[in-house]
Parts: sequence; structure tokens; C-alpha cells
Amino acid sequence: MIKKYKIFGKVIEINNKVSVLDNILNTEMDLYPASEMPVEISINIVDKLPHKSNEYRSPSIHSTFDGGFGYKTMHAEVLFNTTNGLEVFVKPTINESKIAKMRSIDFSTSVTRFGMVLHELVLVPLMYFIDSRALIHASALVGPSNKAILFGGTGGVGKTSLEIHFCNKLNYKFIADDISIIDNVGYIHPNLSWPKIYAYNVNGDIELEKKLLGDKGFLDKRMWKYKIKSSGPDKVRRRLKPTHFGAVQEKVEIGRYYFLSKSNVNEISINKIEIFDAVEMTVDIIMSEYSVFNNQLYWHEYNSRLANSKPVLSMNSVKQNWKDTLTETLRRVDCYVINIPLVIDHAEFLTVLGNLISGEE
Repeated sequence: MIKKYKIFGKVIEINNKVSVLDNILNTEMDLYPASEMPVEISINIVDKLPHKSNEYRSPSIHSTFDGGFGYKTMHAEVLFNTTNGLEVFVKPTINESKIAKMRSIDFSTSVTRFGMVLHELVLVPLMYFIDSRALIHASALVGPSNKAILFGGTGGVGKTSLEIHFCNKLNYKFIADDISIIDNVGYIHPNLSWPKIYAYNVNGDIELEKKLLGDKGFLDKRMWKYKIKSSGPDKVRRRLKPTHFGAVQEKVEIGRYYFLSKSNVNEISINKIEIFDAVEMTVDIIMSEYSVFNNQLYWHEYNSRLANSKPVLSMNSVKQNWKDTLTETLRRVDCYVINIPLVIDHAEFLTVLGNLISGEE
């Protein structure tokens, strides 16, 4: 299967040679618009990786070779090669055992989670190579103003919960759930990886729970309830197709960017911040949140020195590109910090912020 898509503003060709993945790739990648333009980046999904010349392995999960580098995870082995343009080779780990499925936080198999793996291990990391792109750890949506709103911050501060509330209750449309991809001229490009909905995101929302579990089997639903009771609502999740939230396919101009922060305050407040602080905070967060891939760049630089060669990409150059891109875009955007009490009723949190932010449209 070979298809071309417009993803994050780039024409990306996906060449899949692992037939068991055809259906899941069609289901998830076809959310992006097809393209007939010349290929800018190619992704090859294979059952055998190409030969690597002059390879250095330090540590064992990382590989530096002529023209690129790669890494291993429990889900796949990935190689980024710049010898003939920018191309990627992905060898997925296929494990369809029932035990692995039962243990999974989202009750999935290696096949059904591959769309998520492709986004997190390949598509998002590819943007490190693009000078005019930057990553923001944020949920994003678009409302009546036709400008995007970004909810950023560290994990567990309520980004996804707000995204769900705005889309389901206030008729906003989905752009991205976890990682937002922006360019240097003020736009965000849709990241249509299926959002991961945890049990605490549902929190008594019967309508959302029906969307999330409506097409699941008996055992799947039982495991959902069992893991909530045995491990807690933060240890069980399911993925939901973004079209349930009216997902957009084209880039959207950014209007506002909010950092969510829990602190020792008595009530929710919103305060404007300077662009320099917004840029530095954004980079600090993504350095932590995407540390798995960031480490690959540090190891690639180390191995390149061992080989007496020049790295194809360095973390310093990536950070500088992020800062330049963010500065160019965020100077057009209103940036704020939302201070949230350490203890607050979840429904109150959603209602208050929903009213405050939607009222600015």
C-alpha cells in the first residue's frame, strides 16, 4: 500500500509493506487530506530494516550510521535517513497475544495501536528536521472566531478535559490532542492522532462514555471498569476517533495560547504573559515531555563524535529552530497563564473556564 498525504504542511508518502497494518493505516491516516504533489518525506513500513553502514551503538537502543540514526522501543524500531532526502524506515513489533492486550492500558494490540505509534515515534519526530516547525505540548481547537485556541502545560493539568468540554459542549472543533505542530507564520497544523481519553476525562460524562465504549466488546468494557477500580482512573484509557469532535483537516491561524498551571490560589484567574516567557516555557515543557526522542539526538551527537563525523541533527540546532519559530508565531498570538486552585471540583473547573474563554470569542 502506497499513499500520499498532506501532514503538518508537508507531503508525506507512506509505503506500507506489512499487510496486517493496511486496515488500521487506512482508518487512521485517511483522516489527513490526500495529496498529488511531489513527495517531500517518505515513510517505509517494513518487516526488515535496510543495512546500516559504519554503525555505532551507544546505548544499545540507539544506532548512529552514515547519513542518519535510529532507535528501538517496545513498539517499533525506527531509522531516520537523510542520504537521499528525508526518509524513514519503520519495523513494527507485532504482538497479538491476548495477555498483552489484557495488560495494555488501552486494551489494544500492536496492530490497533500502530496509528498512535506512527504519530509518536515517526510523524512528530520528523518535524525536528523541518526548520519552520515547532512542537507545543498542547491540546488545540477552533471555535466561532475561526482562530485556534491552544491549552498548554505539563501532564495532568486538564488540557484534554478542556478540549473535550469545548468540543462536546461548546461546539468547538478538534485540531490536536497532545502535541500541536505550529509553523513560523502563525498557523497550527492538525495532528489527527486519535486522542487518548482517560477514565478521569470521562468523570460522569455519560455521553462521552457512550462514544468511548459504545462499539467495544463485553470484555473490553469489563476491563475498563476493572482497571478503574483496581488501579485508578489514570491507569485506563481508550482512543477515540477525532471526527467525534469535528476534526479539521487544514491549518488554522492561532489566536490564543493558554498555559494551565495548578497553584495555591483560591480561584481561577487568567493573566497575560510576555512572548519571551511563553517561548521559554514552551521549550522547557517539550524538552521534558518528548525526552524519549530528545535523548536520541544527544546519543546521535555522542556517536557521531566517536565516528569522527558530523551529526545530521543536533539538539541545540533543534532548540534554536523551535525558539525562532515560536518567537515568529507567538508575536502574533495572545499568551496567558491560567492559575487553577490545587483542589477544585472538576465540573466547576470546566464550567468556569468554558465561560471565561468562550466569552472572549
